[in-house]
Amino acid sequence: MGRPSRKEELLAAGINVLHRHGYAGSSVDAIVEHAGMQKGSFFGHFGSKEAFASAALQGYFKGWTQNAQAIVANPAFTALEKLQGLVKISTPASADTFHYGCLIGNLAAEMTLRHDEVRDTIAQLLLEWAVPFAHVVREGVASGEFRAGLAPDSTARFLINALQGTVLRGKVDRSQEPYDDFIALTSALLLRTE
Repeated sequence: MGRPSRKEELLAAGINVLHRHGYAGSSVDAIVEHAGMQKGSFFGHFGSKEAFASAALQGYFKGWTQNAQAIVANPAFTALEKLQGLVKISTPASADTFHYGCLIGNLAAEMTLRHDEVRDTIAQLLLEWAVPFAHVVREGVASGEFRAGLAPDSTARFLINALQGTVLRGKVDRSQEPYDDFIALTSALLLRTE
């Protein structure tokens, strides 16, 4: 695999800065400094800070999508195991990253009232985020593992909404406990009872 392009390097560095400091707290100067580039590179690749934020959100989500596709396609996993896998890749990897929360949720809270381009990007990502969850719910209902009558699309949207609340609580508490609660409660709500 080749070396990442300068644009990809700038995007990766900027995602890190945005995730740690938010949109308002991330100057273009800080982003290019973190990337070890000149300011002209930033505007040459993205044109504006708002366009950069949209690209950063898409870049942040791209890795999640690839991991989600692998989980959903794995025939060795039950629907519940797939759901747990999707939640796991949607949550911070370690306790020291809990306080950053989710870049999508963070920028949604910070930017959607004033920045239509970013709001549109976030709305699209939330729709895309729900797709693998809906697939897993559909699969679980069809196999009898999940309760009959669950509407896959609205259940998936509910799970994403609840997960964003879970991430926020994990950010506040800097704890794994909200994620454990989310898995336990969603399992209890979704699983078929005899």
